[in-house]
Amino acid sequence: MLFRSDVRGNLYDCGFVQDIDGNLKVTSGEKPEDHSDIERLLDVAQTADRTNRWTRLQSVLDVDRFITLVALDVMVCNWDGYAMNRNNYRIFHDRSTDRLVFMPHGMDQMFWQPRSSMRPNFEGQVARFLFSAPGMQAQLDDRLARLMAETITVAVVTSTIQGALARVEPALKDRPDDLRNLKFHAGEFQAKVLDRIRFLQEGVLGSSTGSRH
Repeated sequence: MLFRSDVRGNLYDCGFVQDIDGNLKVTSGEKPEDHSDIERLLDVAQTADRTNRWTRLQSVLDVDRFITLVALDVMVCNWDGYAMNRNNYRIFHDRSTDRLVFMPHGMDQMFWQPRSSMRPNFEGQVARFLFSAPGMQAQLDDRLARLMAETITVAVVTSTIQGALARVEPALKDRPDDLRNLKFHAGEFQAKVLDRIRFLQEGVLGSSTGSRH
C-alpha cells in the first residue's frame, strides 16, 4: 500500500506558485490546524547549520520518494511542478513513517521543451537544499537513468499514444476536420516525447564518460 494503513495525516493543498513557507491549506487530515510537520521541514530547509541538517531532513521528509518525484519532473520536462516552479504539487504527512511525501498534482506542462536541461535550476527550496548536498546530484542522475530504463521507451510511448488515438477515432468518423486536427497534434506530441527520450539517452550515456547536458 502506498501509505500503509494510516491515511489520517494532513494533506496540504499548496495553492498557486508558492513554496512550503506559503499559505498552505489542509484539505484532509485529523489535525488540520496543526502544521508542525511542515514547520519542521521548513526549519530544516532554511537552517544555515550544515552539521546535522542531512540527518534532520531524512527524519521529516521521505527523501527517496522526493528524489523519484524530481527525476520524473526532469524526465517529462515538467517545468511547472514543485522542483522547478513551486507549483502543481501536494504534500501528505505519512504518519506511519512520520515523514512528508511530495506528490504531483494537475500536471499540464509536460514535454514543453524536449531538449531542456537534465540539470535544471531548482526554485523549490526543498529541492535546492537537497540537491546541493554532496552526492545528491549523482543520486538524482542515477534515479533518472533507472526510471528511463523502466518506464519510458520508444515502444511504450508509441503504442500508448497510438492506442489512445485509435480509441478516439470512431467518435470522430463523421468529423474529418477534427480527426485530422487530432492526428496532427497527436503526431506532434509523439515527436516531442521521442525527441526527449533521445536527448535523455544521450545525456545518460554522456554522464558515464564525464560529460553533462
